[in-house]
Formats: sequence, C-alpha cells, structure tokens
Amino acid sequence: MAGENDIEADFSATLRSAIRGDSSARSHLFSLVQPKIQMYLEQQSGLSLRRKIQVDDMCQDVFLRALRVLENLPETASTQDFINLVLKNAQWTILDAVKKNENFKGESNVPGGLVSIPIDPDVVGGEALVIEREESEWLHALIERLDEIYASVLWLKLDGLETAEIADRLSITPAVVRKRYQRAIEALRQIT
Repeated sequence: MAGENDIEADFSATLRSAIRGDSSARSHLFSLVQPKIQMYLEQQSGLSLRRKIQVDDMCQDVFLRALRVLENLPETASTQDFINLVLKNAQWTILDAVKKNENFKGESNVPGGLVSIPIDPDVVGGEALVIEREESEWLHALIERLDEIYASVLWLKLDGLETAEIADRLSITPAVVRKRYQRAIEALRQIT
C-alpha cells in the first residue's frame, strides 16, 4: 500500500510540475501515462485503423493534444483528472483518424446500422450473427476474449476480406481460415 501511495505522490508532483511548464516533467508524465493511452487506443480503435496508423503515432498525438490544454488544469488536479483529460483526447484522436480514413470496410468504424457476421464465411445472405453497431464495444470485448488465432480471422472478416485474402494475409490455407472462423463463431455463440 505504501508503494502505491509513493507512486501516486510521484505522479502528482510530476503533474504539478508539468502544469507549471517543466518540459522534463512533461516527458516523464508521458512515460507514466503512455501504457494507459496505448491500451485505450488498442481497445477503442478498429483493426483496420490500427493497420493504417501506428498506435505509437496515435499515442503521441493524444499526448500532444493533452499538453496543449494541460495549463487549463489547476495545480490541485488529481491523477484521475489528468487521465480523464488524456482519455478524452484519445477519443478525439480516434475520431479524427476515422474521419481521415472513412473508406474502411467492416468492423464498426462507422456509427449506426448493423454489423452482420456470416455464420459461414463463404456464404453471402445466409445465417448470420447480427449486432447493432452501437454495441460495438461489446462485440470488441467478446472478440478480445477469443484466442488470437480465432480473433485474427474474425477481425479480418469484419474488415470485409474474403477467405482467400485472409489466407494470404495470415499465410494459412483457406480451409484453415474456414475452420478457425467457424470455431470463432461457435465461441461467440457460447459466450452470448
């Protein structure tokens, strides 16, 4: 418990110095919050967005945005106040990136409508899991619970790739893609 209090005290002192304009404190502050920013961006941005824009670049954009408004925080601001500021800027960074890259297929990068996940990856118009795009956080959380080999196939399918394209990208056969996809869908059904 004392270790956590020391960390909080160090963070608070660094934050106060950063608010006053100390550049070394601002650099240290970034190193303290960078893992939280990265985790948030990875969870909130879609796979196709992460393929177009490096998460590290988005982290830097988020922190630069937060630095521009850092002086608006009072010196008595808490660690949570700063984290909230950073995460709000992370949301804006993601929205800006999506607007710049609106030609994404799949996932839930565009608000409104439905996400349809076909049960059979090679049959169009057949049985499908249908999820409202407003529930995309829920969908992303479910997919994150899958084993990586199954989740990667499902993410690529949501990006609009065909079985053959997924096979090429993952260096596996189309039959393996279909098998992993079916197992991913079964796992999603069990979870839901």
